[in-house]
Formats: sequence, C-alpha cells, structure tokens
Amino acid sequence: MKVYRVMERPASSTSAIETRFVAERFRWLAFLLPVVWLLSQRLWLTALLVFLLTLAVGLALPHFGFANAYVILCNLAVGFIVGLESTGLIASGLEKRDWREIGVTAGDTVEDAELRWFSRHTLEMNPADHSSLAGAPV
Repeated sequence: MKVYRVMERPASSTSAIETRFVAERFRWLAFLLPVVWLLSQRLWLTALLVFLLTLAVGLALPHFGFANAYVILCNLAVGFIVGLESTGLIASGLEKRDWREIGVTAGDTVEDAELRWFSRHTLEMNPADHSSLAGAPV
C-alpha cells in the first residue's frame, strides 16, 4: 500500500475546493535530472540552488585535485536527496500556492486512496461549515 498526502486548495469565488493526492515515494526523474524535475514542479528557487550547488561542486572539486569520479558521485548524491525529498518538495510548493495539507491516507492506487479518503471524510463534514469536521474545535 502506498501512502498519500492529501492537499487541498480552499474554494474561492471563482473555483470550488480542489483536492490533490501526492504519493510518498522516490521519484527517479528527480534523482536522474534534479534541476529539470524541480523546474517541471515550478520550484524555481530550489532548482536554482541545486544548479548552483552542482556547478560549485563541478568547479571546486577538480580545482582541489579530486578526480571527476568524485564530481559525479557528489552530483548523484544531490540527485538522491532530491529524489528522496521529492514529496516534501511538491507539498511545500503547493503550500506556497495556498494549498494546505489536510491529512494522510493510504491505498494500492490513487483511486483507492481517494475512495478511502472521501468515504471517511464526507460523512464527517458538517453541512453548515465545510471547512472543519463536525464537532471538532477550529
């Protein structure tokens, strides 16, 4: 079973509530091409920092006498960290765009996770106030 972070964008005057399920998993594209993946996720500042880090490592290590294999190893380590932290990076990017994390659910597929989430939370919603659970303090 996969674990999913449930992200929600509150309703505005022009749109309804949106819900997004982000899988907690290692992303291979983020590992192999971290800057490209970060740009595709609209994480501009993080992409710039990773690019500058890989550039600095690529220029500094040979200057200090290290072989090119160490440069490749360091860049793979940076990619590995981005791949591991990809779910958190996606969630933080969404939070900067007014989304909020409202919970965690699990399922074999995203459809199973959605079914589990909505079947449990639709019954708990207070019809008068859709922003909080019935009886729960705000």
